[in-house]
Amino acid sequence: MNTNRQLREAISRLKKIILLVAVSAFVLTGCDAVKYETTPMPTPTPPLQPRAIERNSLAFAEQWRYRTSLSNSYRSVPGNIFLNGNKVIMGFFREESESDFDSFLIDLSMENGEIIWQIHYKDPGYGTYIGDALLDEKAHRLYLEYSFRISGFDLETGKQLWLTPDLGGHTEYRFTPGATDPLMVRSSQEEMIRIDPETGKVLSREPMTEPFWTIHHGGLAISNEDYTLSAMDASSGQVLWWLPGLDAEFWPTFIGADMIVQYYSPLICIYRLNVRTGIGVWGTMREYVSNYAISGQRLYALHKDGRLVAFNVDTGDILGEIEFDLEPTMLGSRPFFVAAERPYVLVYFGDNQELIVFKEQ
Repeated sequence: MNTNRQLREAISRLKKIILLVAVSAFVLTGCDAVKYETTPMPTPTPPLQPRAIERNSLAFAEQWRYRTSLSNSYRSVPGNIFLNGNKVIMGFFREESESDFDSFLIDLSMENGEIIWQIHYKDPGYGTYIGDALLDEKAHRLYLEYSFRISGFDLETGKQLWLTPDLGGHTEYRFTPGATDPLMVRSSQEEMIRIDPETGKVLSREPMTEPFWTIHHGGLAISNEDYTLSAMDASSGQVLWWLPGLDAEFWPTFIGADMIVQYYSPLICIYRLNVRTGIGVWGTMREYVSNYAISGQRLYALHKDGRLVAFNVDTGDILGEIEFDLEPTMLGSRPFFVAAERPYVLVYFGDNQELIVFKEQ
């Protein structure tokens, strides 16, 4: 028994000596005496290659391209594309890190893609994804909703003119179309907010009794609530029609007695409906990945297989297509936009972060 105890004590003393020698060596020689492997920083993943046009049955030729980012490691997301005369304005942000959400507005020549101005503005706290936007061409202003704030920008210089205080976090806000003096901003908290377009000062905040997604047109109040699109006579309050299951994501476009609406999920259906009856004129399957854009008698949208499709806006007939070699990827996480103003049509692919501009020949 004594022998075993003495052996254990000897082993314990030996361990202490070895530990003392190791610590002494570290103190005398520094960190170089310790061998360790470093973890290499991740290499930015290149985005998808530029798309090639495989087939074009429209009378449009490519004019120029612009990439919002050359790296796929971080998101480069446009909030929207705005056409202003012979210029195209794109708002986007690059998420460079978990705590850095910097935003950019860039103004490009529609003719050749040259940069007219570019500005960089910081996130005030919550992120810079543009929730809604309003373009006022007469006042040369662009108004953006992001980070639960409203901001005004000068279209000639890109200068940020003002930024409201936080209107209330984790709330959805939408501009009332056409309301620019004052700006009328709807809150999903059933509130109408009026803002001075010159200073950004909040003039009033009042309760709103109608659904958040409501637009007035021709004596009707057209609303979207609880996955139901409906129309009500604004003076009598009589409901004229309702379409359950049609959850319109964006404000409609009115054309004569009809309107164009779309449902987003992220695959999109596009419908043309009679405003007073709700009866469908034409519609698509849920197979589009972008918003729609109307120019003249044509409506443009990006199909899930990568085709830019042109419709007859009256009949819904397909008039032609521009087919690309790559289908859209990362649906629901990368945006896809189209814009059109004769003689131009623009399409943005969020997966390879590429804006392509076509001009009618």
